[in-house]
Amino acid sequence: MDAEHVDGCGPNGVSSDPSLVAQPATGAQRSPRVAAVCVTHDSQDLLAECVASLRTGPAANWPRVVIVDSGSRDASHELAVNLVGPADAISLGANRGYAAGINAGVAHLASTGGADVVLLLNPDVSLWPGAGAALVEALERDGVGISAPVLLDEQGRRQLSLRRRPRLASIWCEALLGGPLTARLGLPSQTVHQPEAYEREGLADWATGGALALSWECLQDVGKWEESYFLYDEEVDFALRAQDKGWRLVHVPSARVTRRTAGGDSPLAYVLVRVNRVSLMRRHGGRWAAAGTWCALMAGELLRTITLRKPAAVAVRALLFGWTPSDVLRWAQELADASTEPSSDKPAPPGAECASAVHRPHPTAARRVS
Repeated sequence: MDAEHVDGCGPNGVSSDPSLVAQPATGAQRSPRVAAVCVTHDSQDLLAECVASLRTGPAANWPRVVIVDSGSRDASHELAVNLVGPADAISLGANRGYAAGINAGVAHLASTGGADVVLLLNPDVSLWPGAGAALVEALERDGVGISAPVLLDEQGRRQLSLRRRPRLASIWCEALLGGPLTARLGLPSQTVHQPEAYEREGLADWATGGALALSWECLQDVGKWEESYFLYDEEVDFALRAQDKGWRLVHVPSARVTRRTAGGDSPLAYVLVRVNRVSLMRRHGGRWAAAGTWCALMAGELLRTITLRKPAAVAVRALLFGWTPSDVLRWAQELADASTEPSSDKPAPPGAECASAVHRPHPTAARRVS
């Protein structure tokens, strides 16, 4: 079965790659040791359903589940202890971000026997029966280090989860026009919109987080997830580093996962996405790619300030002053504090009108901005 490589080189953003063939590895076979790592932050209402979706069929086939709590203010960690036991329920003690949670979970696995395959899951996902097995099977093919499922919302509608490698042309188009209009006009786009790309197994440059399967060899070869992003673009960074080392990411349409969708982009998510994209392009394209990305994003956010889109003004400030994710988090905390303090004559921090929407329910709950 040939696969299609989603890299934007064809008229539909798809080109054939006959080198990916669904063949099992030769030699003696044994069942792979599968473990799941789930990073939580204020996720007590979601976690039990996520874990239950991993425990279908015979108990002998259930994966080991490690839950890493990143500074929850609710009972997420206590629930994790009840679900997986104290040995596999880890508390970071503070909200250190999604990548830090993944690294802690993988390090815990490495120190307690390891695994052959690691499922990285958000607590807002539920795997359909057979999804985990399909993702694991895909990793048995030559050169495949990451497998990604079809993501569906609560109504069963397919989410656009496949992405092309970020390039200046697509960044400029989407920054100025937005993702949907860019796609309708047939301009360079990072998001893969073509339905056929989601209906057939194929390669992609990266896929949005939420549910991914990674081989242990790929994890060890590529190294730790980059924690400086805190949130957003850490999965892009890892996928691109894996690609640069020769690993491939395959989309598996037979693996279906339901992911709850958030109501919209929080101001924190909105600003972090833009700050982190400049950092990502600096890491993977050099300073001129970062400069071009900065110009594109600044132009787009300045246009959005004309329409009084409130987070855009904060994004302009963040880009102009070179904010890091730590600066964005500090701004978010100031907003949260301002929203709980009695009214005073003290000037509110920029973007204070967004304060009620700063905190998200868990590390990757907010909808990614195109």
